[in-house]
Amino acid sequence: MSSLVTRVLKVHRVLKHQQLSRAISIAIGLMAGQGILLVLPFTMSIEDFAKLASMLAISQLIGTIGSFSLEITCPRLSVAWKRAVYSSLISIFLAAAAVVPTLADEFSIKYLYGIALAWIVTFTNILHSYALFSGNARLYAKIGLTKAATFLFAFVALKYFGMEIIACWLLAASSALLVISKILSNAKISSLCNPQNVTWQQILKFSTPSAVVVAIGTLPFVFDRALAQELLSTTDFARYALAVTWAAPLLYLGNIVTNSIVSSVPVVSSLGLLRWMLALAGASTAYILIITFCVYWFIPMPFFDGFADFFSLWLPIAIYFLVYATISAPTAAVVQKSFEARKLIKLAYVMGGNALAFLGLCYFMWTISGENLSNVSSSTVVLISMLIAFVGIFPKVVMVLRHVRNHGE
Repeated sequence: MSSLVTRVLKVHRVLKHQQLSRAISIAIGLMAGQGILLVLPFTMSIEDFAKLASMLAISQLIGTIGSFSLEITCPRLSVAWKRAVYSSLISIFLAAAAVVPTLADEFSIKYLYGIALAWIVTFTNILHSYALFSGNARLYAKIGLTKAATFLFAFVALKYFGMEIIACWLLAASSALLVISKILSNAKISSLCNPQNVTWQQILKFSTPSAVVVAIGTLPFVFDRALAQELLSTTDFARYALAVTWAAPLLYLGNIVTNSIVSSVPVVSSLGLLRWMLALAGASTAYILIITFCVYWFIPMPFFDGFADFFSLWLPIAIYFLVYATISAPTAAVVQKSFEARKLIKLAYVMGGNALAFLGLCYFMWTISGENLSNVSSSTVVLISMLIAFVGIFPKVVMVLRHVRNHGE
């Protein structure tokens, strides 16, 4: 009996070690490139940072809609990389055609840069996801580190030679994409080495419901910055973008949990879902405490008049991101990992209808209240983002809980 217990405990320790190792590898792959954004505000003027952040906000909004969930569809269906290029180009172009006229009365160069960067980032994420869905967490980490190092080297070099900040970012992202393409061309990933003859109809059928679900979950966190860069002054937008940038790692922690669950072999149980949520809440709380301590004692934030000024804007955003990610990340993994097409389509209809109804109500209330858009504050932008996020996520949480209970996962 004692021998059996010993073997069971040993297996448990091995599995726990594998889960931790996978989570660390995925964290490296996902977070390696994100740290660059945290330090950029310390290296440039408030005007340059606002200009870059504005372009990134446009790019992220176009990319959120235009990615069309292809980073999930392409590896899941083993789509050939050439077909992935065409699909992403078409979807980004269509998204840009919808987004740009909504944000601006006339087309300018920053929107052209935003469209180009949206495609580069989208296709980079598609290629990176092939490693994730193959279950090769080490390759995923290697690609993440290489992407970050390539981007940082190219960005610093181009900036050193005096190139305009937005062009530096665009060319550095292009360099990272080329390096990732080379790594994957040498890797033995079955979905890339043996692509399936997938039709456009199959891609649309799989991507459409998934794109609606993913976009509704992501849109609030890019829509707020796109809205802010149009409504806030240059100074207020730079301050807002900096606060969001330093709160964004809480969302990245959620993405680590999502990707860890997706790349793992076992299905998710109800207890496992709760454990992931508690672990994520704990890690997120630790991040908030660490940043609070560091900013109070060691890191003077640019664009702000001291700790209290930064903390008054950053903390509400950080708490909002913490709560959202803790709920959303594990449930998103269940959707990606376990939902069949029929259930995914149903979820897309419910989430889409919910979000559209709420946005319609907001627009109606905004219109009848006669709100002056010139008086919009950072707090108002945060509130709008938060309400859209939680209204959008509610149906997904309900359906995931039912799915886990009914399937005995």
